[in-house]
Amino acid sequence: MQLQKPAVADEAGVDTLEAYFDKYPAAAERIHRRGGQTTVMPNLQFRTDEVARIIAFLKYTSQMDTEGWPPVPQVAGLTFPQATKMPTAAVAVAAPPKGSDDPVTRGARLVEDNGCSACHSAGNEVLVGPAWGQLYGSDVMLADGTRATVDDAFLTRAILDPDVQIAAGFDKGVMPPYANLLETEQVAAIVAYIRSLGGEDQ
Repeated sequence: MQLQKPAVADEAGVDTLEAYFDKYPAAAERIHRRGGQTTVMPNLQFRTDEVARIIAFLKYTSQMDTEGWPPVPQVAGLTFPQATKMPTAAVAVAAPPKGSDDPVTRGARLVEDNGCSACHSAGNEVLVGPAWGQLYGSDVMLADGTRATVDDAFLTRAILDPDVQIAAGFDKGVMPPYANLLETEQVAAIVAYIRSLGGEDQ
């Protein structure tokens, strides 16, 4: 559909999908690999002009020279406080060990690995989906006018099949179901992490 637009076809240098795949084999590989598979990418409700702006931004960033990024500060010989290297112990605290068996730590890592934090904040800021801060144990209004208590069962159901219970003010079909993407213990770890963010039952 995009190649039917003269401006897009001119910029790509091709006018058919077959020619595009020949010119950009990585795109063909991604489409083949993802075709028919469940995606973790939510169906974001962008307008056509917003999509064009996002694409323009990605084109802009793709032209940046990122070799050697991020830069490593050269602090040797400098004496002011800002040039002091972070102690090794502090770094270790900031990054929990990968092999940790703690459910909350594992849940936090799963949230990042699966892109959940792009739509849900750990505080009270509402992003694409409901905020998780102080959510556990609260009484929420659903889109169908009923109310529900946010407990382990509620959160588990919301992760596995989010369209079953949609919070008021949010749209259906935005969050993908994770029933086929996460294992039972992974869902439990994410629920433990959300529970740790506070709420009435803490």
